[in-house]
Amino acid sequence: MEMIEERRQKFDAIRSCPWFAVLPDTAIHTLVDRSQIRPYRSGQYLYMVGEVQRHLYCVMNGRIRINVVSSRGQEFVMANLRRGSWVGEASIVESCSRTLEAKVDEPGEMLLLPAAAVTALTKQYPLIYRCLFHETISRSKLISELMADMLFLPLKSRLAGRLLWLAENHGDVTSRGIVLKMKLSQGDFANMVMGSRQRVNKAIREWVADGVVARQGDYYLIHDIDPLLECYRARDVD
Repeated sequence: MEMIEERRQKFDAIRSCPWFAVLPDTAIHTLVDRSQIRPYRSGQYLYMVGEVQRHLYCVMNGRIRINVVSSRGQEFVMANLRRGSWVGEASIVESCSRTLEAKVDEPGEMLLLPAAAVTALTKQYPLIYRCLFHETISRSKLISELMADMLFLPLKSRLAGRLLWLAENHGDVTSRGIVLKMKLSQGDFANMVMGSRQRVNKAIREWVADGVVARQGDYYLIHDIDPLLECYRARDVD
């Protein structure tokens, strides 16, 4: 029964991936046969910058972050990804090394799909490349918007923007507000906005004093989204 359940989980994960939207179920089952599910602990890497990887990954449970890393080890968090998210499509390009790193934030299980299995199917189903192209364009648009924020917005506006993104993608609506279901330190926020911890701490303290956000155990709670929207749209809040 466990093997049947795991196979169903694999099938559902691959079937729901937009990269494989054009594939019939028979082809999906071919990928299921080649895939495996592995546990990952917090802090473990799916892949690191410069590595030549041979797998695509799907987050089955837990959470990962995608980072840009400098030669000095400084991190900039591009995205935090949860269940159902896919990464690693660059591995389909032969000998393509990673330009980003994927690191596990919260322990969980990942589905590993060999890139060679996908490449083999593209000979019969070349429309896979079109699906990948459309998905890449969508991601590129999001990255361009993020880079524009980092380049042109003051720090507090950048921080407000990341809080809004986290609320939309990782928030649970409660009677008290939106709970960000991620354990985030001020150092994590600093890595998200390319700012110092001191300035991030100052901005968060101001929002706490104004009743905009609060700390609820290990998580942040957004009481009022409107001030964050106003701050994100502002250009002179620093």
